Amino acid sequence: MWLRQFGFEAPVEQQVDIDLMYASQLLWLPPGSIHETGLIVSPIPGRPTGAAMARVENDAVFLTAFGMCGNHPPADLDGVYRFIEGMVPPHLLAALRCGKPVGPVARYRFPCSRWRRYDRLRQLPDGLLVVGDAVCSFNPIYAQGMTVAALEALALRDCLSQGENDLPRRFFRAAVKPIGQAWQLAVGGDLNLPEVQGRPPVMTRLLNGYVDRVLGAAEVDAEALLQFVRVAWLVDSPVKLLRPSMIRRLVNTGRRAARSAVVLGEELPDGVGGVQGR
Repeated sequence: MWLRQFGFEAPVEQQVDIDLMYASQLLWLPPGSIHETGLIVSPIPGRPTGAAMARVENDAVFLTAFGMCGNHPPADLDGVYRFIEGMVPPHLLAALRCGKPVGPVARYRFPCSRWRRYDRLRQLPDGLLVVGDAVCSFNPIYAQGMTVAALEALALRDCLSQGENDLPRRFFRAAVKPIGQAWQLAVGGDLNLPEVQGRPPVMTRLLNGYVDRVLGAAEVDAEALLQFVRVAWLVDSPVKLLRPSMIRRLVNTGRRAARSAVVLGEELPDGVGGVQGR
């Protein structure tokens, strides 16, 4: 780290290795071929892979397959389709296969989540402010990076409103709150996978168990889904998931889900849903 060249400490780094790779493809589909607005298939223990699909403009969809811990999607579209078999509902996969690719498959590799703890440095050079991924980079499947950077910008605004004295230290400490919330959610989810090295702390294991219940409810309860998304994307505090009204939803939707499974007579692949699969 270049800070050492000028006589300063380098920040301690917290790191979780995930060896993630994305493979993404834009597809044009015949009008009316799908009714879904989007799909997320999250990694689950024993299957550190997933997929996402979102409808965009002009009858196109954006398809992404991803895998962690060396379970990487291929670089060709046919290989991507084979990679997501068993994760994506059959009718949706069939529709995607009929799509016309726009350009080649694009792949992106992300080796680890890393938090550089500038907030813990005893001495900082004047005028040094570090933001965004340069402070903390998260597993991108959780879609938190730009949100955290925006919250850091708000923290910087608040710090600047109090003057420039000791600005770096005040900013780094203020940024801990949004970074820490996102880090707990992202790293907690990754460490829930046995394929990822590292043992989660007791509180993280308890949180993961509770979030699993929330995600189960989110499959059949729109309000539970909305509240989880607001927490996961850092609009609300995680405390909102512990409200009595949410706990009642977890109990009630568990019963409704069991009844729905009997009526539908069909099961989706593991990890498929609005946001399922911690």
